[in-house]
Amino acid sequence: MEISVAAFSARFTAWLRETNLFPDQSLHIDLLINPYAGAFRNRSRLANLIRALDQWPKPTSETGRRVTVKTRLTSPELPPLVPHPVGPDLHLVVVAGGDGTSRAALISALGMSAEEKAKLLFFRLPLGTGNDAADADDWATCLEVLSGRPVPGFQPRSLAMLEVTSPSLGLNYSFNIGSVGLDAWVVSLTNRFRKLMPGNTYSLMVDAATVFYEWATKMVPMQVKLTREGQVVSEWDEQLLLVAVGTSGHRTYGAGKHVLPDDDNVVLAHRVNLLTKLAYRGPIYRGTHRGLPGIEFASGDAISIIQAERLPMQLDGEEYWLEAGDYPLEMRRCDSGLQTLSAQTLSAAL
Repeated sequence: MEISVAAFSARFTAWLRETNLFPDQSLHIDLLINPYAGAFRNRSRLANLIRALDQWPKPTSETGRRVTVKTRLTSPELPPLVPHPVGPDLHLVVVAGGDGTSRAALISALGMSAEEKAKLLFFRLPLGTGNDAADADDWATCLEVLSGRPVPGFQPRSLAMLEVTSPSLGLNYSFNIGSVGLDAWVVSLTNRFRKLMPGNTYSLMVDAATVFYEWATKMVPMQVKLTREGQVVSEWDEQLLLVAVGTSGHRTYGAGKHVLPDDDNVVLAHRVNLLTKLAYRGPIYRGTHRGLPGIEFASGDAISIIQAERLPMQLDGEEYWLEAGDYPLEMRRCDSGLQTLSAQTLSAAL
């Protein structure tokens, strides 16, 4: 068995042409493959993907319709651009990569017209390192869904997003969690050491960041204002270790860390001592940190952040550094106009 991205691409493309997904509609599939994603850089993981694909019963179209599939390879220099839908009733974009690939693909479709977006549907595969924004948890479920078999809960769902603006960085987007502070520095460290330490090093970087974050950044008061439907919900003016905002509650990052474990879509961590920070890692991983001293949850649809020093920020695992001229930082929750094939409730409604 050949184990390569090319072999995976050829097999998967042929497999998708026989799908029974949405049998009553003409269907075009764009398969976007990031060969630098975690699953494709790990030979054992790639071999398991190909083996499962070869062993899976090949879909057999019951309607005789023709499904067209176009496969594109992406790279850090060539982001996954989603082509404008033409012709078919439904245009399915299958994103074979991680959270960064998915985010770039979704952003590329935001400028489409409402008519074009109505034809467009995304399905994001868990083939990266973290996969917190994937629409299915494992490869077997992906094949179930894409073959056209009925899978409980999976249906087209509206996708919420965060519009993130600052004076110098302009307009950015998040489709999962946007945050500033300690956790964003974890992302920075993870990205920095990824080439030296392949695989999921997020937990190791959390340990390092917990110890060294306050040495690497200057802790000063942060002015935070949270609003909902234009009304102020809460305000803070103090030293904060992190502020994380989700497009909804029940969200993870860092490969399944339950930072937003229930209905609230905002969490703040106040400054605590080192031993307390170290003790909080487990509860935050498991999503049992509500009620811990220094941890505060809230809900809102917009947040404003101002502080006098530079600050790390992450949007769906992509890192940024906010400098003195980048404030106020604004995050606003809204409907993207896009849809994903998902079992999760991803709509803009709280």
